[in-house]
Amino acid sequence: MSTEKPTESAGTTATAVSRYLRFWNCDPGPDQTALAATVFHDDVHYLAPLGEWRGVPHLLELSARFAEHLGDVAFIARREPEVLRDRARLRWEIVRGDDSFAEGTDLITVDQDGRIAEVITFLDRAPVGAEAHPQAGGRA
Repeated sequence: MSTEKPTESAGTTATAVSRYLRFWNCDPGPDQTALAATVFHDDVHYLAPLGEWRGVPHLLELSARFAEHLGDVAFIARREPEVLRDRARLRWEIVRGDDSFAEGTDLITVDQDGRIAEVITFLDRAPVGAEAHPQAGGRA
């Protein structure tokens, strides 16, 4: 049985989720690369409807492609993230200009160092036209 107090773990997880939101709102480049080292475990696993990625370099590449495709967007929490020890459920929205682009839910697992080890993404409301695109098949 763990001697760790639930509030300590939950606080670490909440901080990790806050940094995760900052990562997706940061422009690709040196600042985002530096931030990624504090947000993600080196071998982070990211599973989403469009593919699967493993490792910080692949998430940085995904973010750059995302920014290139969508331009200026905001990745925001739709409500306060729910935290249970080393896990979090983040309900998010991507806003582009004045329009809501997509909504989803990320299930996040945080390691003992406070970095994100795994993200599983579900789309609650896919972008218009998303069903016309085959899975991108990211890098695992």
